[in-house]
Amino acid sequence: MVTRVTLRNPPDAVLAGDPITFTCITPASKPQACIRGYIRNPGNVRELDPGDCNQDSPVQTTARRFTFTASAEENGAELYCNASNSVTDPPVRSQVYTLSVLYPPQNGVRLTGYVNNTAVVSGETLTLTCQVGQGNPQPALSWSSECGQTKTVPGNDGSQQISISISVSPSLNQKTCVCEGSQDGALTGWTERKNRTFTVLFGPDSVQLRADSGQSGTTVTVTENSTVTFTCNTNESNPAAVHSWFNSGSPVAAAEISKVSSQRGPNHGYLTTQQYTVRVDRYQDGDVIRCEAQRPGHIKRVSQSLTLDVNYAPQVLCNTSHVTVFEGQRVKISCDVISKLEVSVLWVKDGRQIDDASITNYRGPNQRDVTVATIEFGQADKSLSGIYQIEARNSLGSFRMEVSVTVIDGQYIPSEMETKSCSNNQATLVWASGIDDSLVEYYKLEYRATEGHWKEELVRNPGRIKLVRKTLRDLEPGVFYQFRLQPVSYIVLMEYATANCTIYISGSQTPGGLSNTPETGISKAAMFGVGIVVGIALITLAVVMVTCWLLRRGRLTWHKELQPSDKENTDHDLSLQSVDDREQPEPPPLGKVVIVWQMVLQIMYQVALQIVYQIV
Repeated sequence: MVTRVTLRNPPDAVLAGDPITFTCITPASKPQACIRGYIRNPGNVRELDPGDCNQDSPVQTTARRFTFTASAEENGAELYCNASNSVTDPPVRSQVYTLSVLYPPQNGVRLTGYVNNTAVVSGETLTLTCQVGQGNPQPALSWSSECGQTKTVPGNDGSQQISISISVSPSLNQKTCVCEGSQDGALTGWTERKNRTFTVLFGPDSVQLRADSGQSGTTVTVTENSTVTFTCNTNESNPAAVHSWFNSGSPVAAAEISKVSSQRGPNHGYLTTQQYTVRVDRYQDGDVIRCEAQRPGHIKRVSQSLTLDVNYAPQVLCNTSHVTVFEGQRVKISCDVISKLEVSVLWVKDGRQIDDASITNYRGPNQRDVTVATIEFGQADKSLSGIYQIEARNSLGSFRMEVSVTVIDGQYIPSEMETKSCSNNQATLVWASGIDDSLVEYYKLEYRATEGHWKEELVRNPGRIKLVRKTLRDLEPGVFYQFRLQPVSYIVLMEYATANCTIYISGSQTPGGLSNTPETGISKAAMFGVGIVVGIALITLAVVMVTCWLLRRGRLTWHKELQPSDKENTDHDLSLQSVDDREQPEPPPLGKVVIVWQMVLQIMYQVALQIVYQIV
């Protein structure tokens, strides 16, 4: 009988894919033992090198060698031998040897959670996972230490997973994080690395705007006509920041600013710089220069502003450059002196200083200091005529301006105005100019109800006609109205004439019991004048019609009598005679007669019109 079988020289460990050789030996038996080798996995037994046994040999010690190639799936499998002959049943079994097959992870290292070089925004959180499959010995995973905190999760099948949580910051930009898988042991020697390089979008978070004068704060003090260069710097950003410039809210043209210059920052981003140069004048005082910066494609903007404080020489603005007045009128010249710095003001005439000028100060637009310098004379005489010069001076310069004064002869007489009618929602005003008509450009007639606002009507100067009338309509009944009239001249200042009345309804009684029929006095005169004109026109028309009729009937003809002594004379005597006289040459055309009568009618009409104006 076969009493035992021994498995000899099993390997401690073998690399997957390498051959494995072992031997099974039995003591002598008769007939010869049949030795078979087996490998057993859970649920599967495979015979190694199956074949027939030769049992006809003499009794002797029996040995059999087995060789096969191990695979990763056979790691942990059991090796053993069975031996038997015809008298040994069941077969005897050797000891069981557990096979150790070394192999690397089949799929290597897998890295998920971020695609290489994909842009991420600073402030986000990323989770990266590094995985490795089953291997023998069990593989190990590790992250490079600068990437963040790690968490390892081993798998039940020998796989392993390691995750890392990363808070994205500018310092992560262009940084590479590495996940490394490895196995201990000289046989495998397996290592594998997977990495991710990050592209981080960040900044800019601040800008710094400064002027070349080196002043600190939010205000830059400069002098008029000087050139100021503003420099705008951003902190680090990725990609490089885009700059925008504004002057008092209005965008600055690209031609006025320099190109953006940039340099690399510690986080592999960009530090940008841009300049804006401007030549300042007094009208830019108070202007706000603002620089904005933003990352391309990003909504957030950062900005900083500086306010211009422009100092300048004084400026003088007078209400007129020439004054013309009548003798006896008041003369007033007023000028505004604009200066931010302390200013001195001086009035001079004919080289002599005027000491009694009035000087007042107030805060004008844009917080500018305005000095009002006024000279005034109560009664004008010829000695006031001349050139008056105002001089303003501060620490940056001076400004001079001249105003000429002309005093003309004659006493000024304002226009007199009367209210001829105040009823039926209207008022008729009549006035006669009291000065040379050539001085009056037009009349400004103003009116208002009690405690109301002044309203204005402009009346053309009719020229030769001294009497001017104006009817104001749509007035409120029962309301007291004030009227004032000012002849407007571009040469000389004229005063107001005033009048007032209360608007009454037609038929009502005015104070004192008098009927307030519109234009009672002036209407009768007008009616009388119109009657004269109509009468003259009717008489003239009748004469024209009779003359035309007689000419048509042939009762009248033009007679041209030539005396013998006048045959050579070009002067002729024209007379109107009866047709009973001798034959006469052809009369002139009827149209000429009508034209003569039209001229006569026009002359008579003009005479009548002048009569009406004189009556009114």
